[in-house]
Amino acid sequence: MKICVQLTEEDYVASRWLAMRPRRWLQVAGWIVVATLLFGATVGINEAIQKRSIPIELWWEIGAIVYFAIWFLVLMPWRLKKTFGQQKSLQRPFELEFTDAHLSNVAENGHATIAWTDFVKWKKNKRMILLYQSDVFAHLIPLRAFPTDADRRQVEDLLKSKLGDQKA
Repeated sequence: MKICVQLTEEDYVASRWLAMRPRRWLQVAGWIVVATLLFGATVGINEAIQKRSIPIELWWEIGAIVYFAIWFLVLMPWRLKKTFGQQKSLQRPFELEFTDAHLSNVAENGHATIAWTDFVKWKKNKRMILLYQSDVFAHLIPLRAFPTDADRRQVEDLLKSKLGDQKA
């Protein structure tokens, strides 16, 4: 099966969110840390209101919340969009062909044929499939590139048969 792909800035940002998705137990641990931090800040704010002074611990908690919010919601997307704008090869359309033996990528810059044995894992969410050749190098495939849901499911079945279940 062949599909034509044209990546966008939004695809690039979405791929980073998917790439950062940890294993389920780490997700749970992360949410526990976030909940604890927010609970601590809430208790600290309540205490500060009652005592009419702000304890140093509260400043640290608020600082951590603000830092991570700015990093993940502002700076990271900005940097990813900047990188996408700089790397012209990401902005050009390309064609992917999925066969039983390999993935083939044809673009203006060249042609690559990659055996399924060269891939180590894959991930998928509601917007994107990432095919990893290593823990840090992935091919981005937006789900909107598939003409039909049946085509998407066919590729997902191929990936399951060649690479196993998706990994976190």
